[in-house]
Amino acid sequence: MARVRGRAFSVAMGVVGLIAIAGSSCQPAPVKPPPTPTPPAPVASAISPLAGPEAGGNSVTITGSGFSGATAVSIGSSAASFTVNSDSQVTAVAPAGTGTVDVHVAGPGGLSANTGADNYTYAPVPTITSVVPAFGPEVGGEIVTIMGTGFMGNGFSATAVSFGSTPAASFTVDSPTEITAVSPASTGLVQVSVTTPGGPSPDDPFSDSYLFIADIPPLPEPTVTSLSPNTGPTLGLNDVVITGTGFEPTSMVVQFGGVPAVHTFDSATQITATAPPGVGVVDVLVTTLGGQSENTEDDDYTYQPAPVVLLVAPPTGPSAGGNTVTITGTGLTGASAVTFNGNPAADINVISDTELTVTVPAGSLGVALVSVTTPGGTSLPTGLYTYLL
Repeated sequence: MARVRGRAFSVAMGVVGLIAIAGSSCQPAPVKPPPTPTPPAPVASAISPLAGPEAGGNSVTITGSGFSGATAVSIGSSAASFTVNSDSQVTAVAPAGTGTVDVHVAGPGGLSANTGADNYTYAPVPTITSVVPAFGPEVGGEIVTIMGTGFMGNGFSATAVSFGSTPAASFTVDSPTEITAVSPASTGLVQVSVTTPGGPSPDDPFSDSYLFIADIPPLPEPTVTSLSPNTGPTLGLNDVVITGTGFEPTSMVVQFGGVPAVHTFDSATQITATAPPGVGVVDVLVTTLGGQSENTEDDDYTYQPAPVVLLVAPPTGPSAGGNTVTITGTGLTGASAVTFNGNPAADINVISDTELTVTVPAGSLGVALVSVTTPGGTSLPTGLYTYLL
């Protein structure tokens, strides 16, 4: 009977357990939302303008992608104030700076990578050191060479040239230090100015003045008909006689490949100039009040590297000399002298830029130092020849 009661009790407990389970609330485990993906880093693909003044304060438009939510813009190492126009455009105010720097945009996705497309150049204020000629006719049309600094640079070039308040009829930026302009029609004494992204050149009456004069008879344009010599060393400093027409004692500029040369006015048909350093073949041009000489083959000047002696064959010979040897090297064109221990060789025959023959002079027994002289200079003496009995 006790077993029956225990079994009945077990059944009763089971029923109660089922009722308890049926009455409980069975909820599924909560599901975590997926993590928010990190946005890509901004990309700066273009800058406009590419240059501005060193003082800053100008607007710079940055084009690219991923700019939404941008947190910072830097130009070089300096922070810039900015406005996000869209996901693809930001407008920043350039801080003060110098040189060529990188523009970066920072956002939730990181910092824009450094690429060539994000370069920005702080342009220095241009300066004018000379205006040649310093006067011309009121009708304009004269070619004027303006020398100075900061006329062009990485990503920028001069944007305007003015004679007083009148823009030049035209102008060409030849180099960071030279501009060729055509004077406009005007009157009186004015100051020439050059404007770049760095700003306008400051006034300097001693270097940028230009006088418009009425009724100036036209002057002939200079010509260059020959150069003597027309080849010289890369270091320059040698005298070159320039022959031509239309030369004048004042307001004249002589240039070798665009580089000004110190010169002396000899006559209306001759100038003696000191060649500046250079390389390759360049044009020698003369600018006067009448204009600039036309570029022709007659004004070509060649900078020749110094010769180098590499081999003398045969390498030995009698002390009495008189034998012929072949010298191999580089830069032998135009050889004017060959020496053995300082004694001049005879019968120089230049076969090519790398080979010539000479008749060996008499010499003392032993090793002789051989050197070759050309318009490019004199080679370093080398002991490549030996005098025997």
